[in-house]
Amino acid sequence: MEMIHLLHTNDVHSHFENWPRITRFLSQKRAAYQKSGDEVLTLDIGDFIDRLHPLTDATLGKFNVDLLNQAHYDAVTIGNNEGLVLSHDDLSHLYDDAKFPVLLANLKELSTMQHPDWTRPYHIFTTQQQTKIAIIGLTAPYDLTYPSLGWQPLAVEPVLDQLLPSIQAQADVTILLSHLGLPTDKKSHKNILLMSFWAPIHIIC
Repeated sequence: MEMIHLLHTNDVHSHFENWPRITRFLSQKRAAYQKSGDEVLTLDIGDFIDRLHPLTDATLGKFNVDLLNQAHYDAVTIGNNEGLVLSHDDLSHLYDDAKFPVLLANLKELSTMQHPDWTRPYHIFTTQQQTKIAIIGLTAPYDLTYPSLGWQPLAVEPVLDQLLPSIQAQADVTILLSHLGLPTDKKSHKNILLMSFWAPIHIIC
């Protein structure tokens, strides 16, 4: 039997006063699970940045990305605080130095209708026992505001309908990192393991 542990944060909002305690928890849990031979993934579900904090504002979020790198995150998606408080150019370069994939399936460049270079719709992790874990990222599609910043948000259900047949043919487990909001998260997500800021799930086996 293989144990796969999912550790995640969400809505940190640049509350750096809590960050030492959070990273200590993540580090201790990761070390304990790995010592037992288990698999561990560390994920963030968006709104990690908040420009109300001077360090975030002064670095346009890059300080936050450095913290995620130092804490060895495996993947993240974005929330509205990443997507709507930065200019198109600043968001395009927010993750230049990220050591993890930014998973975002429902946002495209308005000018080209292509996925931004700094994102990928999903990523498949393979465990030591060759279990394939597909992770998809989705964020709330603010239709009135994203286009003004040069982005085209996409409706959730058509995106999932298009992606899931291919993904589920490749993977044993599919996980959705959702920053979509409670009404959307209450809907069925087609046998996806849902991780959201409303319904956190930490461990699967």
